[in-house]
Amino acid sequence: MTVLANDHTLAISHAEDERNYLSAIPGEALPHIIPPAKKSSQILVKFKESAQDFSVLSLSQMAGSVTTSTNSYTGVHTMSLQSGVDIDGALNVFQASPLVEWAEPAQTLG
Repeated sequence: MTVLANDHTLAISHAEDERNYLSAIPGEALPHIIPPAKKSSQILVKFKESAQDFSVLSLSQMAGSVTTSTNSYTGVHTMSLQSGVDIDGALNVFQASPLVEWAEPAQTLG
């Protein structure tokens, strides 16, 4: 989600951070909140440091996804879903895994 406040843009990528920020916005700024667009075909996944590459690959295959990019600074993987894969089902696979710190749908605006 992106929030506009005082002509500045703040990108929020984690749901918990989003709730904390929104609770701090003055009332007059709330109309400037841009809602997320349609359902994404990508999931952001933060694997635990102990996760081995072969385990990540195996879990990705179970979820019907492939890694399209990995942020070298944060270690967050952008997972693209294969055609016909339900995002909610894939998200459940990642969230249920002990290899994963957190997983959430990638949200795009536009």
